[in-house]
Amino acid sequence: MEPKTRKERAKNLLDSIRGHFIVSQALFLAIKSIEKRPFRHQEPSNVEDMQLLLDEIFPLYKELNEVSPLYAEEYAEEM
Repeated sequence: MEPKTRKERAKNLLDSIRGHFIVSQALFLAIKSIEKRPFRHQEPSNVEDMQLLLDEIFPLYKELNEVSPLYAEEYAEEM
């Protein structure tokens, strides 16, 4: 059955492998970007929580980076 609302589509996406990959990528790149800031602007507790989500719930992008580091580094450098 086709989702009726954007919210239903978003929930279905989040429950999919593609959704997990997108969230994983967002977390990975956000952490890299935040860590490049001066320490006083890094919000360490946010980074810690993001890292927990990346490690335990959304590891796909991180795992891809471990297999092919150039893939993720290429995008992180653009930020």
